[in-house]
Amino acid sequence: MNAETQKIVATSVKVGQKFSWIDRLTIWIDHLPLPAWLFYLVLMVVGEFLFNLIFWIDGSVPFWQRVSLQSASPSLVILSVALYHYLTRVGSQSLQDFRPLLEVDEAEIAQIDFSLNYLPSWMNWILLILTVPGSVWYVFSSPNTFGEIVPQTILPACVVLVLSVIVVMAVYSQFFRIIRQVRILQDLYQRASNINLLYLEPAHAFARLTASTGGGLILLMVVGILYNPELATGVTLAGVILAVFFSILIFIVPLMGMRRRLISEKNQYLKKIGDLLQVTTDKIHSMVGNQNESDISAAKSTMSALIEERALIEKVSTWPWNPGTIRGFASTLLLPIVLWLITRLLERYF
Repeated sequence: MNAETQKIVATSVKVGQKFSWIDRLTIWIDHLPLPAWLFYLVLMVVGEFLFNLIFWIDGSVPFWQRVSLQSASPSLVILSVALYHYLTRVGSQSLQDFRPLLEVDEAEIAQIDFSLNYLPSWMNWILLILTVPGSVWYVFSSPNTFGEIVPQTILPACVVLVLSVIVVMAVYSQFFRIIRQVRILQDLYQRASNINLLYLEPAHAFARLTASTGGGLILLMVVGILYNPELATGVTLAGVILAVFFSILIFIVPLMGMRRRLISEKNQYLKKIGDLLQVTTDKIHSMVGNQNESDISAAKSTMSALIEERALIEKVSTWPWNPGTIRGFASTLLLPIVLWLITRLLERYF
């Protein structure tokens, strides 16, 4: 991330502004005097210890025995927030990479950044309404919440409830942000000017964001299962394929506006070359009658240059991503399928 992007993410955004709880948290982390990754790493270690300590104090798990629950994992909660934070930074960087196509000033680019990467404070209430009732039912009514562990007090249930609410709210926040980003990106694509078919890096800028979002959610699922194998209980191949399908949609759908723009720009460019070829051809026809060989030779050179230019433009891809992005995203999608196959083999032969 360059210095200009860091300024937008960490300096221009004030902690007191009315953003959602998760945005307030990530902005606060950006203001800490240590790298965000180090903060999350320390928080994971401390969180896991405190989580186990609660069960040790409760007496439901012997002292120093690790607690592993299908229903809750402090590390998974922290990783969910870290993923949201990372995607906020990727979104800001992608906007900066896309900026050469926009005719905007500093104030407007900052406002676009806020709209693209942050959720408003009123979203907290929607998230709570969607999250709390289901989490309460799951923690206090589901027989699989604690597995073979029998809590002696209500304390473990309360902790699991809080963790459940936080992780679901973090995931819901990301999905709500994806929906907002689809709308905002379509507007940005319409406003994009001076698209250069021979230099498409700015036009491909948001592919990194959507690939990171779709792939990040897959990686979060994979890491969660590797860290806590109980989460894989009951996961079917159909479920894995469905998750991969939704990740592909998250990657592709927001970029379709740029796909249409690139197709339009390419067609217009080819039409312009075609018009010039027609003009050149007409000139050659008129020159043949005059038998002016020097002029005909110059016109033929012009036509050859136009034909080469047309061939070059015809080879330009109108897909709104570069090959490296699609290869990285595709390899990420294979992880849950490979993990599912390995899990089934282990269950069958061991």
